[in-house]
Amino acid sequence: MRSEELKEQIDKYISTETVFTEKDRAQVYQKIQWNKKPSKKIRLLPAFTILLLISFGAISFSLMNHESPRVAREEKKKPPVIKEEFTLSNEENNAYQLFLKDLNEVHLKDLSPISIAKLYVKAEIDQQYDAVYALYTDRKEHIQWTKEEDRAIPEEDRGTKETLIKKFKNIGKGTFIQTSDDQGYISFQGQDGELGFQMIKDDDGIWNVAFQPIQ
Repeated sequence: MRSEELKEQIDKYISTETVFTEKDRAQVYQKIQWNKKPSKKIRLLPAFTILLLISFGAISFSLMNHESPRVAREEKKKPPVIKEEFTLSNEENNAYQLFLKDLNEVHLKDLSPISIAKLYVKAEIDQQYDAVYALYTDRKEHIQWTKEEDRAIPEEDRGTKETLIKKFKNIGKGTFIQTSDDQGYISFQGQDGELGFQMIKDDDGIWNVAFQPIQ
């Protein structure tokens, strides 16, 4: 501070008396001490701000990590999603895996007509369409379309996994009824009532699926 400014500041606290009195000295000393004293407001402001930020952060974290009781109750009320699957027995699955490798019907010779029908459904669900066609009868009088024509069937015409499972989920519980030496059908409960799944015995003595088996 320049000397002129200092003088002006001091003059404010000095009386107009011609003599520098004890009162003047006390006022000047008090002013000097006041200017040296740090402001409590300046020191307290950052601390208060930090405390406020910490409190706000703690509240936000608590809200983020604790769902409301209403949301928790609504989630508990949701029924569990049960995903249906089409399952094979161990014997059927072993035959199915071997059949997928080479499409050789020798893997089917010990299976019942119902088990072979289940392999057909499983191949449809798994989109193993070459296996599906290989499970059809190869009796010439019963063949309705070629393998190439089968491959050209649009995906949407084959049915989804969900619709196939719903349609054939009870076929394993059905009853095979043989109507002749080389023909028969599996009677089982479908979605809308009883269904018949046609089977034909080939010349090798193995039962195969009829083209358009559901009648």
